[in-house]
Amino acid sequence: MSNPIRVATAALSGRIFAGRPTKDGQGFKEPRYDVTSDVLVAVRDKIGVGHEVTVERGGVPEFRIAILPIEQQEPTNG
Repeated sequence: MSNPIRVATAALSGRIFAGRPTKDGQGFKEPRYDVTSDVLVAVRDKIGVGHEVTVERGGVPEFRIAILPIEQQEPTNG
């Protein structure tokens, strides 16, 4: 593919953006799209709530992602 779509995390905001990279690969051509929520939901759906996966790079384990459910608290009468 000659003009691929890439995703990257913005250094200052921490948001995840998708778009077509500039020639130098240091940024995105306009338009770029904030896909933070979409990416995180996709990761949740891929791994599954209550599960975890070890991510490898070059066959070497690098980190683990766990999807943990939020504990529901009992409502208080107050």
